[in-house]
Formats: sequence, structure tokens, C-alpha cells
Amino acid sequence: MYGGYTFDFRSVRDVHEMQSVWNSIGPFEWKALDCDETGVYIIARDSGCNGRLRVDGEAPNYSLEIDFDVEPGLVEQTKSALFATVFDRLLPAVGATNLRDTTQQPRPPGVC
Repeated sequence: MYGGYTFDFRSVRDVHEMQSVWNSIGPFEWKALDCDETGVYIIARDSGCNGRLRVDGEAPNYSLEIDFDVEPGLVEQTKSALFATVFDRLLPAVGATNLRDTTQQPRPPGVC
């Protein structure tokens, strides 16, 4: 079952600094990619839950997408584990503030 969530946040770090910090603390390996429509973004994958985490934007305004696809009985457990990693470890490590749930706002068609 698919789960998809988006959040906006603020950080004074640029996207490459976030990538470096997050790669140093784990558990994911973050890669930087470039898209003509949105610019540089970073992405990590979690094969255990067919998960994808993506951050795009420019300092200080960022958007975080969290997507996963698991058996229906594992949705809450998977969401809890991913959210704990993101909100308890990753975002605090880059001084993220002003976290706002934007899950109801879909990504525009044709955007990487």
C-alpha cells in the first residue's frame, strides 16, 4: 500500500550541506541530482519499504517528500519508523525549523 507525505521546512544549510550531514549520520545514502524544472535536489532510497525521500528547494526554503509502498498491514509501522528517522534525527541535524505538513498539495505534473 502506497504512503506519500510532503513537508516544507526551513534551514540555513544548502542542499549539498544537508546531503553531507545526512550521509555522515545515516541510515540512508543521499545522492544529489539536477532537474531542469526544480534545480538540484537530494534523494535517498530505502529498499526495505520501497521508500524514497527527496528534498528540493534552496536555503532557507525546502520541501521534503516521503514515499513508500508496503503491505497494508505494515503501513503504520513503516510510517512510524521513517518519520522517527526524519523528524528525530535528520531534520534536527540540519537545524530545520518551521516544519509544515503540505501533504494535501500534490506536485505539479511534469516536475521531476
